[in-house]
Amino acid sequence: MKHLLTLLKGILFGASNLIPGMSGGTMLVITNIYDKLLNAIANIIKKFKTVILFLFLFAIGAVIGILGGGIFLKRVMLTYLPLATYTFFAGIILGSVPMLAKPVIKKINWKYILSFILGLVAVIGLMFLGLAFNKDQSVPIGEITLEFKDYLLLFISGFIGCFAMLIPGVSGVLMLVVFNYYGTFMDAIANIHHFTMQGYSNVILVILPVALGILLGLIPASKLLSYMFKRFPIGSYYAILGFVLGSIPVIFVNFFTEYGNIDGTTTTLQIILGVLALPLGFILSYFLSKFKKKASDTELEEDTSIEPIENKEVKEIEEKNIASKEIQDE
Repeated sequence: MKHLLTLLKGILFGASNLIPGMSGGTMLVITNIYDKLLNAIANIIKKFKTVILFLFLFAIGAVIGILGGGIFLKRVMLTYLPLATYTFFAGIILGSVPMLAKPVIKKINWKYILSFILGLVAVIGLMFLGLAFNKDQSVPIGEITLEFKDYLLLFISGFIGCFAMLIPGVSGVLMLVVFNYYGTFMDAIANIHHFTMQGYSNVILVILPVALGILLGLIPASKLLSYMFKRFPIGSYYAILGFVLGSIPVIFVNFFTEYGNIDGTTTTLQIILGVLALPLGFILSYFLSKFKKKASDTELEEDTSIEPIENKEVKEIEEKNIASKEIQDE
């Protein structure tokens, strides 16, 4: 059961990274696998035998999520129900807020508020950066002719996107939007099952640089984020809250940018389905986080080398604060 949950979490992570404004990192937090995954990647050399099965299953799930999710999203949801799809994911993000806030909500000072504002401003700033460069007029896969600069930008998109996808609230595909390759990448995912020589070659040449960038960015990204959570756990959580809440407008800005001028996306039925999808996503996310938290806590009890932030860093800070207060009282 534990291995199946790891596979399913990988699928959710992979699929969620395909939506501009939707964060794979947020999905990791929702499913309570965030800390375990970061520690496993950061310590893959030291604890290879311990973490390799976990990482392998998660990676297989992520690939399934990206391929299956890309085909399904491109050909079904984003074609027939774009508004409901975007509002559903906005609901999922909103539903994760209570779980994110719980460990640190009682600890508020000006530094943590500043961290929250910085997180909020950062994701909104990335959104405007994406809008400034977003001239996405993707070419059909069979007609793509890539040059060296295309390979380089696709690689950079994957490398920087790796950092983004591990940060809750930040979209992993945002850099593809910034560099004007999002539409082309989604076309490649949706057409990966075509095995004609020209189409297959172009699909691989689009996906491979991005995948290579992600693979090379995994270890440095996980080490940097692990360091931040060890040194600044509460501040990092407040920054995450800013990221998460800031991604809500990103979701809708991206929707209106991509679909706002297409006939049929603002019909009465589409609007009704979109309104219903928002609370559905919230409810699913809220109860999923509660269920997955119990499952994750069980897994972490079996693996004593990895502890969740709420159970480790935050409690350590609480103990230090209590000790400091006692000394001052004396």
